[in-house]
Amino acid sequence: MASAPLLWFSFLLVTAFSQEMLVGDDECAGLESESCAWSALQMSAKAQNAPYTLLKNKLSHRCLSFAGFGNTGDGLMILDCGAAISRMQQFRLRDGKLECLGEGESNLCVLLGGDGRIFLGSCDWPGSRWTWSKSYFRSYGWLKQVTPKGDYCIGVKGTMGKKSGESVVAERCSYMGLTDQRWVWGDD
Repeated sequence: MASAPLLWFSFLLVTAFSQEMLVGDDECAGLESESCAWSALQMSAKAQNAPYTLLKNKLSHRCLSFAGFGNTGDGLMILDCGAAISRMQQFRLRDGKLECLGEGESNLCVLLGGDGRIFLGSCDWPGSRWTWSKSYFRSYGWLKQVTPKGDYCIGVKGTMGKKSGESVVAERCSYMGLTDQRWVWGDD
């Protein structure tokens, strides 16, 4: 009988946690003021045209990095932040393109291929259109690309451990609390 209060408490805790995390895509729903949505738009615009900076995965606390020296076709992965070659972890979102400095300081973009693979390539390629969907209440957001097959967000392949060296993949966007698709710009 002692387990009944524990089960009830667990249920309440999970319900409260789930409600907070399910807010996700429309966190301003139910708020009377338009200031919530306006604030989110301003923060999203601020992320645009920012200088190159780290892009940290909120779940793993590791940074987006390219796998290789920064050449066309190189994939992406997560590594511990502060790579020996810092440009490997420097990204910016400019005019809908997720840019990085490749080998020889060449400007490359993160592309989404038709097969769902994420890789570096020319910024003129059509699969380079990313948007930053900022959380209304938190410092994180999602890097999203709208395709004919649906909305895809940058996430991390693998299990919840998200160890260093895991590949970065495009997945259907999820706004759940434990998703690996939440990112933070800079050292937040």
